Amino acid sequence: MDWLNRTMVLEKKGEWQVLLKLAQQEVKHDPANAAAWYSARVAYTHLKQYTQAVHARRERKLDPSRAERYFNTYILP
Repeated sequence: MDWLNRTMVLEKKGEWQVLLKLAQQEVKHDPANAAAWYSARVAYTHLKQYTQAVHARRERKLDPSRAERYFNTYILP
């Protein structure tokens, strides 16, 4: 199962701690992965860690060459 599908399954199951760990690992590996930043924000929000959720929104690094992918996945800056 690829990374994105795995995160979707974790979201549906409400496994926020696991989702957060997976998102953090992906962000560390690829700071330009907007989907990973989004998953981290979702997990932080459900875990009521609002300061970290805001921080994740501010710290994400978007790669302009991936603009079409961001648009197609509805993950816009």
